[in-house]
This record gives sequence, C-alpha cells and structure tokens, in this order.
Amino acid sequence: MTAFVLITVACSPFRPAETLLLPDPAREGTAGQLGPFGVEVRELAVQARVTEVVDADVVYPVQDGSHARDAPVVVFLHGGFVPPVRYRWLAVHLASRGLVTLMPRAELDLALLQAGNGALALDALRDAAQADEPLLDLVASDGPAAVMGHSLGGVTAARQWVGDDSLDLLVMLAAFPADADPVEDQGDRPVLAVSGTTDESLLPDDFVTRSQRYSTASIWLVEGLNHYGWTDDATSGELGRDGPLEGELGDLRTRALALLDAHLDVALADADPTLLDGPFEGLTEVTP
Repeated sequence: MTAFVLITVACSPFRPAETLLLPDPAREGTAGQLGPFGVEVRELAVQARVTEVVDADVVYPVQDGSHARDAPVVVFLHGGFVPPVRYRWLAVHLASRGLVTLMPRAELDLALLQAGNGALALDALRDAAQADEPLLDLVASDGPAAVMGHSLGGVTAARQWVGDDSLDLLVMLAAFPADADPVEDQGDRPVLAVSGTTDESLLPDDFVTRSQRYSTASIWLVEGLNHYGWTDDATSGELGRDGPLEGELGDLRTRALALLDAHLDVALADADPTLLDGPFEGLTEVTP
C-alpha cells in the first residue's frame, strides 16, 4: 500500500463532510436513475512523489446516519483543464446507487501530467478506511474497483488500468488510449467505451477506431451527446469547439447512465450479466 500524509484539520486528514444529496427510499435505483442512498463528500489529502500533496474528493453513499461499508470504488479522472467538481453530478449519481467515487485532482487540471494520482488516491483511500473514522470500513482493502476517465482523463485511466490488473472495469468517456499503452494485451478484461454522436473534440469515427484496440471493448455512441455534455458549466470556448446537443442534456445523460450503471453493476456488484443486453434507448452499439 502507498503511504499517505495526514494534512491536519482538527487532527484529521479529512475536511468536514458536505451533504450533496439526502437519502430517499422511494428512489429505486433502476439503471440510469438515482438510487436510495444519500451522498456526502470529504476531501482526502494524499502524499505523492515525496513533496507533493494531491487533493482527492471522496464522494460516498450514506444511509440511516452512517456511511456505507465495503462499498465498491470508481476512480474518476477528470478531463484536460476541467476540474473534478464539474463531474460531481456523475459522482452523486454513482454514490446514490451505492458506489464510492474517488476524484483526484491533478495540477493545472491536466491528469496526464500526474498519471499516478489515481493509483495513489485509491491506495490512500483503502488505507484510510482501515485506519480510523470518519470513513472506517467505507471500502475494503481488496474490494472491487473500476477506473473511469473523460477525455484526457480517459487516456490516464487506461494507463492506470494497464498497470493494475486488479481493476475490474475500465470506462472510457469520449476518450481513447495512448498509442504507447499496450491495451491490446489485457486478455478478457472488460472495457466500456462511450462517446457522443455530436462530439467534435473526438469525432465518432476516430473514437470507434481507437476503441477497437481493446480486444473486449463494448463500444457505444449516445445519439445527440457532445463532448462537454459529460461536464457541468461548459465554457463558451469549450462549446465553441464542440458539436451541438441534440436533445435535453438531462435526457441524454440519463440514457448514457443506464449503460454505465449496467456495466458497473455487473463488474462491481455481481449483477446478472444479462443487464448488459439492454435495451438502451438512444444508444447505438458499434460492432466490429
């Protein structure tokens, strides 16, 4: 396990919890929809490369006044120049369905500059969960985990996945692996690759071609979704170099989330593999 440094705030490496969503047992947590858990976030400070400290948000499920125990983890790596907070909508969704989302931040908001942050943060979270409150037993030291990244964060996610064969799933959002990373040599490890049909930062044909390097990839296109539809608060500059949304963003995200939820449930929660058969409204699977 990688050591982590305690940045003390009242003798704790964690800042006080912030509530992002209240529990609601009426939310059934069907694929694409919020689940019944409430959601909180805390920040973990992780020692990296001797003198650096990496901040990582831990977005986690809560219920009946306590956080979940031994929950699966999704390490999420943000896109280039897009801070993790702009993906918090996605982290809240996953946590409401019982998953912990770990969101390390890279300097200059460029994950590729600090490609080891995801692995360091995952080790630190597992160590912290074995040590003491406030997140005691939140995750297991060898529990199920996936890595997910958007855009340039996906490039880094693929690199982490190649280097850690204990990861149960790789999810690429509008992203492709670096040419130098041997993603072809990973056997039958599952990969989900998803992008939008109106993405102008990563054109659909290029996305499909590059995703086919994975021997086991499930490759999908979301009809009408663009590159920055995966983020909140897109800037005018980002939108100016992207394609248009063709539909309500909330509806497009719900359709994409149904696919993500199915793959995460199967990979991390031993759900029935027939969930992967769909149907998934508004999405097209690309077959070789």
